Amino acid sequence: MAHQLSNATKRLNTDDVEESTETTATGTETNRFAQQDDVALAQEMNALSVHEREQIYEEIHGIASIINETPEMLASCLQQMRLELSRIPRRKRGALDRAMFLRPSITTDDNFHLMFLRACRFDPKCAAAKMHRYFMNKLDLFGEEKLTKTIILDDLDSPQETQILCHGATQFVPVNERGVIVQYTLIAAHADVSDWKAQMRCLWYRLMAVLEDENVQKRGIVEVVNLRGQWKVSIPDMLDFLAKCGHILNDRPVRLCAFHVLLDQGGGPLSFFLAAANKLLSTGVRIRQRIHVGSDLEIQYSL
Repeated sequence: MAHQLSNATKRLNTDDVEESTETTATGTETNRFAQQDDVALAQEMNALSVHEREQIYEEIHGIASIINETPEMLASCLQQMRLELSRIPRRKRGALDRAMFLRPSITTDDNFHLMFLRACRFDPKCAAAKMHRYFMNKLDLFGEEKLTKTIILDDLDSPQETQILCHGATQFVPVNERGVIVQYTLIAAHADVSDWKAQMRCLWYRLMAVLEDENVQKRGIVEVVNLRGQWKVSIPDMLDFLAKCGHILNDRPVRLCAFHVLLDQGGGPLSFFLAAANKLLSTGVRIRQRIHVGSDLEIQYSL
């Protein structure tokens, strides 16, 4: 994994990243945050059963086994999920009902529904809720015209979206023989996060393209956020961006197996940023989070 991520970092063009003026944090502060994160992680992990802890450890390292999807199990889960969809209160079903009206086949599309079931490890209630939020978010980002449409590159034609795609701040990288996919984000490559919806539309397009592969749906993804280097955007702007799009990131129709954060040794006031950003993460993401501090070599070994 470390080798592939190192290559992904080299592919991102960060030569023009401007020097940040916010470099007040010390290595001690960064290490202190990592230690606090370890304590919080231990508390949340202790609340889980032994089986749940083992499952999370396997997912974090990309070696979790795939659920055996028997025809009987799939049929039962699909039936239960559709029952849960029907139980969503009418007053909350605006985007979902509109999607079903525009494309009635959505109500019985097994492959589409399985994407949400796999993201929730075949919890029908969770899958129904995630599908409901999927259409709410898609309506907000793309409008009714594209609510049931497969988003393609031609749909991202604004100057902001073209710039975002060219910067390549987020990439999806295959990392091992099992087919595990890493969503790799280099924050320093972000030039502008003021148009958060444009950022989310580009991420949506990339993620849904990756999810066309059933193996990715079954295995989930590992997310690596690289906070190292000098940023073009300020920390307040990045926190504002996360506050606006956090619900979409948490509602992605894919299982997030692990969430790794990479830090420089004493690389800026990032303890404040991480403490604030962690409040936007769901509990399921926080217990899968790992923070890596140090040099390139140290981080490669820790990954």
